[in-house]
Amino acid sequence: MLFVTVRRRGKRMVAAAQDTPAADRREVRGPLARGTRLVQAHDGRVKLRGYGGKLRQITVFRGPRRRLAMLLTNDFDSSLSHILRRYARCWIVEQAIAEQLAFFHLNRLSSSMVINVDFDFAITVVAYSRYRFLALDLPPGHQRLTARTIFAKMLSTGAEVQLAPDRCTVPLKKKRNLPALLQTLHAQEPVRIPWLGDRKIQFQRATRS
Repeated sequence: MLFVTVRRRGKRMVAAAQDTPAADRREVRGPLARGTRLVQAHDGRVKLRGYGGKLRQITVFRGPRRRLAMLLTNDFDSSLSHILRRYARCWIVEQAIAEQLAFFHLNRLSSSMVINVDFDFAITVVAYSRYRFLALDLPPGHQRLTARTIFAKMLSTGAEVQLAPDRCTVPLKKKRNLPALLQTLHAQEPVRIPWLGDRKIQFQRATRS
């Protein structure tokens, strides 16, 4: 069975990898969230304690600060580009799970009753999905934001709600990323809130912080 996974890096491993001669590195087109880019990679063989045989270790050098990632795989036949694309798909899933654990507390659900745990889990999945839909609706450049970042930079803000007979106005306090959020909200059809007297809800920029 073939696998590919990320390897935990120690300081000595990172230092040794960064000393890899340029002649031993190859340029390969690696995947990004949108499109691809050329990265440097070193393709080597390593032997791990407790594992019978050698593994293929791919070290990917990325960014101007010489950051790197190490992948381990038992696939010796596929090309570097194919393995990078394969792991990129796994990484997206791993990031989604990590985000649900860290921001939505998926491993610390509030109730000990099975029926409520199932409800908490369902609500968590819905909340995560809504954040992803919001990220996709935001202007270009915001699609890769995590739920934690969207909450901190856009949604975690105050407002003095103003009620009128036909609408509810929410003037959001000034934040750096508020224009992007307002652009997205203004592109949507006004929503009527049944439990608020069927008023339309309207978001706008506050005149003061």
